[in-house]
Amino acid sequence: MLNALPVAMLPTVPLAMFGWIPFVFFLFQKMEPRRAAVAAFFLAWMFLPNYSYGFPGMPDYDKVLAASAGVLLATMIFAPRYFSEFKFSAQDAIIILWCLSPALASVTNGLGLYDGFSASKNYFTAWAVPYFVGRLFFKSPTDLKDLVIGMFYGGLIYAPLCVVEILLSPQLHNWFYGWHPHDFLQSIRGSTYRPVIFMKHGLMVGMWMACAVLAGTQLFRNGMLKQTVSRIPVPAVLILFCLFLVFTACKSMGATLLTLAGIGVMVVAQKMKTALPFLLLAAAPLLFVGLRSTGAWDGQNLIDLAYQASEDRGASLEFRIMNEDLLLVKARERMVFGWGGWGRSRVYNEKGEDVSVTDGYWIILYGTTGLVGLTAFFMILIIPALRFTFAFKKEHWKQPEMLVLLSLPLILILYAIDSLANDMKMPVYMLTAGGLITTLQHGFMLTQENSDTKNLEADLSQSLPRYL
Repeated sequence: MLNALPVAMLPTVPLAMFGWIPFVFFLFQKMEPRRAAVAAFFLAWMFLPNYSYGFPGMPDYDKVLAASAGVLLATMIFAPRYFSEFKFSAQDAIIILWCLSPALASVTNGLGLYDGFSASKNYFTAWAVPYFVGRLFFKSPTDLKDLVIGMFYGGLIYAPLCVVEILLSPQLHNWFYGWHPHDFLQSIRGSTYRPVIFMKHGLMVGMWMACAVLAGTQLFRNGMLKQTVSRIPVPAVLILFCLFLVFTACKSMGATLLTLAGIGVMVVAQKMKTALPFLLLAAAPLLFVGLRSTGAWDGQNLIDLAYQASEDRGASLEFRIMNEDLLLVKARERMVFGWGGWGRSRVYNEKGEDVSVTDGYWIILYGTTGLVGLTAFFMILIIPALRFTFAFKKEHWKQPEMLVLLSLPLILILYAIDSLANDMKMPVYMLTAGGLITTLQHGFMLTQENSDTKNLEADLSQSLPRYL
C-alpha cells in the first residue's frame, strides 16, 4: 500500500527508492565495508526523496529504511564478521526502551498492543537500526575518523547545491522528484532563499552543514584538513572558509549559533585539556527540560532577551513558549508514559479545534511518551557524548588524531539542544552514538600503527576518492 502520492511524482521516485539497495551492494563491492556503510547512509539521506511506501504490518519504507536495509543486507553478504563481533552494551537497553516508549504509551492509554506495535516499529527503523549500524562498524578512534571525514565530505558535496537553491530557490527536489517537500514560504529569507535540497526542511540542511563545518574545523585545527582534501586543487583553508560561508548563507540562525558555541567548546576543551566544557554544554538542555517540564521556569526572561535582540525573534519565541505552556499542562496529566499518538497530547478548544502548535521535539516527546520517552531520548545522546569525552586521558589530549574526534560527541550535544526548538531528526546522530559506545567498549585505544602520524596522513589522503 502506498502513502498518499504527490500530485506530480516523477518515475525517479520508485527508481531511486527501490534501486538504492542494489546501489549499496555496489558500494560494498567497491569500498571497505565501514566506509561503504558511511557512504550509504549519508548519500541516502542527502539524495533520496522525502517519500515513504507503506506496507501492512511493516515499517514505512523511507530513505532511512532504504539505507538501513541496504547496509545490513550488504554486511550479511559481504562482511558477516561484523555481526559475530558485536557485543551487547548497557547503552543498548536505553535505545530499546526509547523505541518501546510509544508502545508503553499506547498500552497505558488503552489503545491496545497493535497500536503500540505500530507506533514502535518506525521508531526501531528510524533510530535503532542506524544506531546498530554504528555499533557494528566503528570500533576504534581510527574507525570514527572515517565518520568525521564523511560528515565533512557530505557538507562539501551539498555546498554547491546550497548555492544553487540560495540563488534560484529550493527546486532540486521538485526537479528530480516532482514536488517540494515542505511549505515553500518557509524557505523565503529576504531577497534569497533557505536551501532544502533533498531534505525535509531548510533547518535540517542547516544542521547537516553545521556537522560538516564542525568536522572540518577540527580537521583543520589539528593539521589534518590538508591531507583530507589533498586531491582537491584548492588550499585547504580556502575550502573550509567557503564551506563556512555557504553554511552561514543557509540562514539557519539556530544552527549557526550552535556551531559557533560548539567551536568555542572544542577550543577551550583542547586548550585546557579537560572535558568540563562538554559537561557544561550538555547540562544546558537537561536544565531547560527539567525546569520547563516541572513548571519551575516560565521562560519570560528568555523572551525578554530575545525582544532586545529583535522584535520579530522576541515575538516568535513568545509564541513558542506560550504554546509550550499549553502543551505542558496537558502533558502533566499523563506525565509518566504520555498520551500516545492520534493527537491525544495536543490541546483543543470547546469546538474540538486544535489550538496548539508544536515546534520543539522535546515537548512532542513529553506529550506523547511522557518522562519515560523524554528521559530515554536525552540519555541516548548525552551519555555516549560525556562518556567519550571523559574517557580522554592525558596522552589523548596531545594526539591530533584523537582531538579530531571531539566533533562527534559535540554534535550529539548540539542536537540535544536543537531539539528544544526544532524537530529535525537525522540518522547521523544515531550512527555517531552507536560508534562512540562501541569504541568505548573496545578500550578506546589507538594501536601503534594507527597512532603513527605518517600512516594517518597517508590514509587520509586516500579518503576522498573512496567516498566519492
